[in-house]
Amino acid sequence: MHGMSDYRRSLVGVRLPEGRFTVEESLHRMFCEAVFASGWESEYAHPLFLYLAAHCGKGMSLSAFFKLLGTELEAGVTFGEGALEFHQAVRIGAEYRVHTTIADVVTKVGRRRGAFDVVTCDSDVLDLEGQLVGTSREAYIVPAAEGSSSADCRK
Repeated sequence: MHGMSDYRRSLVGVRLPEGRFTVEESLHRMFCEAVFASGWESEYAHPLFLYLAAHCGKGMSLSAFFKLLGTELEAGVTFGEGALEFHQAVRIGAEYRVHTTIADVVTKVGRRRGAFDVVTCDSDVLDLEGQLVGTSREAYIVPAAEGSSSADCRK
């Protein structure tokens, strides 16, 4: 169990490949309708687009990211928490660069879930001129034991 957690802790400081994300007007419109914010009348995107730019523009697919962590979604990986820090508004139609770094890995033990790692990533979202638009922090809950699954966690 500790072997995989030790491996994940060795990833702290690793920067993922640079990614990109464009806030397409049609995607923004569909998103706003889905979250009951239809009729959005601004050149600025809904604030959650900072999260979407960071998450979707990570520089690798989610399955590739989980593979880097030595796991897969089916092992019971879940989203733990997130935080957004804004420096400027996200603009509809703009393209952004995303720099993601694995910021922290902490092993914890839960009564129901058993041992798990909290893997935290910081993603800086920058405009094409390199100005910081904001930072999104995502924490993933990853079963620490290899072969663990969400079904195993309910026993």
